[in-house]
Amino acid sequence: MSGLCIVVEWAFGEVTKYFSGTDFPRSHRLLSTCIESHYRFTILLTNIHTCFYGSKINELFSVDPPTLQEYIHPDIMEQVME
Repeated sequence: MSGLCIVVEWAFGEVTKYFSGTDFPRSHRLLSTCIESHYRFTILLTNIHTCFYGSKINELFSVDPPTLQEYIHPDIMEQVME
């Protein structure tokens, strides 16, 4: 189980590596910034980056990332934006 926790931490680390603003809770003010929308958008961009370049998680599980066309399929985007 601890191995899976490490993989989840890697996923959060990927987001904060590319978008360091998500790792600064002091810069987020309650009711003045839309933290959820900001974080969802950074997840989307991180996933798009993974489609192009892969990640450590793909290498660990020996799985190729989806193509950008597969990822941005309307059905999948609907699920992501919920």
